[in-house]
Amino acid sequence: MNKRIYIVIPVILIALCLFFSLKLEADECAGAAENYFNLRSMFIRWDTGFTGSKTHHRKRLNRYLADLIGCDIKTDYDFLIDPRLFTGDADFSSDIIYNNWLYIHGEMDPEQKKGDLPGYEQLLRERVINKTLFAVSGKIRRFRIVESFRGRSVHLYLDRLRLEPAQKNVSL
Repeated sequence: MNKRIYIVIPVILIALCLFFSLKLEADECAGAAENYFNLRSMFIRWDTGFTGSKTHHRKRLNRYLADLIGCDIKTDYDFLIDPRLFTGDADFSSDIIYNNWLYIHGEMDPEQKKGDLPGYEQLLRERVINKTLFAVSGKIRRFRIVESFRGRSVHLYLDRLRLEPAQKNVSL
C-alpha cells in the first residue's frame, strides 16, 4: 500500500504541473500589448531556463506563436527608427540591451507613410537615427525562432507595420 502511494502521488503532481503549464496559450487574440508581454515572458523563460527545461520552453513558445498568427501585437517603446527604412520593407530591432531578442520585419502601412506619424517629414530629412523611441505594431503573418552561436531570438513578420512614438508626459 505504501509503495503504491509513493508512485501515485508523484504521477498526480506531474499531471497537475503539466495541466497548469500548458494552460498559457493565445486567448483568441487578446490585447495587442498583452500578446507582446506574454511573448516576452515566454522568451525569457526559454532563454534563461536550465538546460533540460529549455526544449520544453521552446516548444511552448513555438506553440504560443503559432496561436498568435493572425493576431495583433504591439511592442513596448523600445525601438529607434532609422529614416532609411521608410522606403518600403522595414526591419526593426531594438538597440536597448535587454530587448535585443526581437526582430520585426514587414512592410510599412501605406496610410502611415502619408504622414500620420507626428514629425514624419522631419524624420525623413534626418540622415542619422532619430532619438525618439517608437512602439511597433501590426498583425502577425509568420514567425521564426532562431537559436545560434550569437544567441536566441524571435523574428516576427507583420502585415501593415505601424509606428507609434513615445509621448512625453508633461506635468504642470
